[in-house]
Amino acid sequence: MSNYPEGLDYPDPEKVVGAILRPAVENDFDIGNFLVVDFEQVEEYIGNTDRLFVTVRERGGSGIADDFTNYPNVEVSCWGKSRSVARNGMDQVLKLVLQSGGTEVDGVLVDSAEDVTGAEEPVLENPDDRCLTRMFQLGFRPNYQD
Repeated sequence: MSNYPEGLDYPDPEKVVGAILRPAVENDFDIGNFLVVDFEQVEEYIGNTDRLFVTVRERGGSGIADDFTNYPNVEVSCWGKSRSVARNGMDQVLKLVLQSGGTEVDGVLVDSAEDVTGAEEPVLENPDDRCLTRMFQLGFRPNYQD
């Protein structure tokens, strides 16, 4: 029998991680569940080639281990027009995610945060675009009162 309070839903992993990582980007439109395919197509929007874009995607996880804490895997990708933008962005992302363990983010308790894979640079269709990807596993639950 579950001890999870009725009427509460598990937090959306992408929204929780997006809130954690918001300080890493210039504005709300630079983070989310989207894919920057070709920076040239959005040159007007980017303007500054040192601009960082971050994608956040849920990629499975270990399920609900204790009736109320969710342990999703979340893939975070840092996109930049240069290797240094992507790499510096990932350094900042790593710090923000790992520091989130033991905190509350938008009404969600983040119990734990772990780097599962380390950074990797996928091969992209456009060699001018740069991306670093890293998988994190977080443990979180709603902040509810007894």
